[in-house]
Amino acid sequence: MLGVRTAAIGLIDGLAESTASLVKIYSGALSDRVKRRRIILVGWLLYSLVYLGLAAARTGWQCLESWDGFGPSAPFLFGAFMALLSSVLLVQST
Repeated sequence: MLGVRTAAIGLIDGLAESTASLVKIYSGALSDRVKRRRIILVGWLLYSLVYLGLAAARTGWQCLESWDGFGPSAPFLFGAFMALLSSVLLVQST
């Protein structure tokens, strides 16, 4: 698909996961200082841009660039969302 070799798919996913690991450190600290809803909004915006890029990709390199954008979007979205969810559930259980 898109002329990408099987080994390149692993490279693409590895780069996205590496980027996500680096961004998790900063997004977690940022979500403690900024309203979590704003962080979630930024995450959803980045997430939607990644999938728009994937839909528009016509070559393997465009796919690589788009999928590598998934790395920063996931920690912003899921980390802050889980923190917000846990704080809501903690308040409701007390």
